[in-house]
Amino acid sequence: MRSLLSMICVAGILALAGCGGQSSSEDASPAANDQVAAPGPDVLAALALADMADGTEDKTVSQCYGCALHMAGNAEHAVQVGDYQVHLCSAECKESFAADPSKMILAVAIPEDHSGHDH
Repeated sequence: MRSLLSMICVAGILALAGCGGQSSSEDASPAANDQVAAPGPDVLAALALADMADGTEDKTVSQCYGCALHMAGNAEHAVQVGDYQVHLCSAECKESFAADPSKMILAVAIPEDHSGHDH
């Protein structure tokens, strides 16, 4: 019983500190598919390249921009940028991305050759 109470106290402290659960700022945020300001043409061009990185043009960027497209994103942490749905890997990456999506999108270099073959 004592260890159960200790675990409950630790979980409560972690939740208040923002670890292991949603913070109150996330509770107040809109749905997982947040819409951000309309992107400019350079951002749309970069999104089109990122969309094709998985070999499928489907208006979904499935790799996490917060991790420079090196990690799989999750639809649970999606942000809508124009016609594109951008999947981020975590609430932290989503928060960083949503703060300035254009800056993050333009900062990531995406190779234009998506054939999967080395030349």
